Amino acid sequence: MSNLVATFVAGLKSRIVDVQIKTARELYHYAKTELREVPQEELTQFLDEFNHQIFEMVSSNDVHEKKGGVLAIDLQTT
Repeated sequence: MSNLVATFVAGLKSRIVDVQIKTARELYHYAKTELREVPQEELTQFLDEFNHQIFEMVSSNDVHEKKGGVLAIDLQTT
């Protein structure tokens, strides 16, 4: 897993709600700004990796991981 994806995933999995929300906002900002500038191959790799992590989070038995996955999904639909 890339360092960037790992950083976002760790924040979204946090047991501290404020950290989850802050990470979701940072992810939203990253997606709206920096991801638009990367080459298509890099974008595809990031999205594939991140979507896999979201699936793992929402499939988890841990409520904090599920919530983090839902925050990330909600972010993608706004």
